[in-house]
Amino acid sequence: MSHGRHVLRRLGRSVRLRLGLLMCAIVALPALFADVLAADGPIWVVGPSGFRPFAAVVDAERYRQASPEAIAAEHAGDFAIWPVCRFGPERVTAAGPRAAPSAEHWLGTDGEGRDVVARLVHGIRRTLGVTLLALLAALCLGVPVGALAGHSGGFWDELLSRPVELIQAFPALVAVAVARAVDPSGSPWVFGVAVAAVRWAEVARLVRGEVVRLGSEEFVLGARAIGCSAWRTFWRHVLPQALRPVGVSVMFGAVSLVLLEVAAAFIGIGIDASWGALIADGLHGGGTALSALAGVGALAVFATGAYLVADAVDEAADARLASRRRLVDRRVRSFVWRLLSSRDG
Repeated sequence: MSHGRHVLRRLGRSVRLRLGLLMCAIVALPALFADVLAADGPIWVVGPSGFRPFAAVVDAERYRQASPEAIAAEHAGDFAIWPVCRFGPERVTAAGPRAAPSAEHWLGTDGEGRDVVARLVHGIRRTLGVTLLALLAALCLGVPVGALAGHSGGFWDELLSRPVELIQAFPALVAVAVARAVDPSGSPWVFGVAVAAVRWAEVARLVRGEVVRLGSEEFVLGARAIGCSAWRTFWRHVLPQALRPVGVSVMFGAVSLVLLEVAAAFIGIGIDASWGALIADGLHGGGTALSALAGVGALAVFATGAYLVADAVDEAADARLASRRRLVDRRVRSFVWRLLSSRDG
């Protein structure tokens, strides 16, 4: 059985992986379908006004500008499927600022009268989207640079490693502040580019270190001894093994980027209408304590789930670590069983 199948088999037995994926899904799936969970207009319309699937997504701007009364009158004779929360993230509701939780507003409204649930799911989607793009950009740049530096060595290693060390010493929060000064609009694209421009150096350093370490392992020396070329050994044996810690680092990096966005929003340089902005508004008085608590609670669930997934993947990829943990689990279960048996006796 190949190493990849062993890894998948261990992942299939991992309780931590299932629990972590469930916790991440609890936060990510509502954000992914934010437009059909919290929107100003109906999701599906059939009637005299026509057949319009996903009307809340297709005509989002028109519904955003219309009043709730006008939207209700437009679909008075239609069969319409409405979202769970019938308010968009920017809709000022009739409940007024800082309304208490109710059947219409599950978490109340913020300081401007906007529904907290709508702002939460849309804010999480925006933050997770920017985080994913920044991580992909960092991987696309950091993996090739780190792999080339570690495999080539000598002049190329020195040439590529020095910029990596220089960029890694630059704080990501400072890069976000500089980007916000250049573009004060609070665009998520600018935030993503600023973060990726700094974070790729961490990926490059990690990949380079793994490639250098694996270059002296016995299986690499054995491949070279039987006649494999240096590049074939690198592509077939070294690089796949070097990417194992990168996958774990990506999960930790996703949490750190979300926390970075929250920190940036807290000091006023983050993304507008984001996850961090919801928490910052609640703490600064622009929202409510409940809105800040909802944002922090969702962040805690997502971070815990991501850490569980990263730990499960790391254990599954490392056969020795998985074996040691199974041995520890068996000893703990045996100890508990003997303890309970002695008490019953």
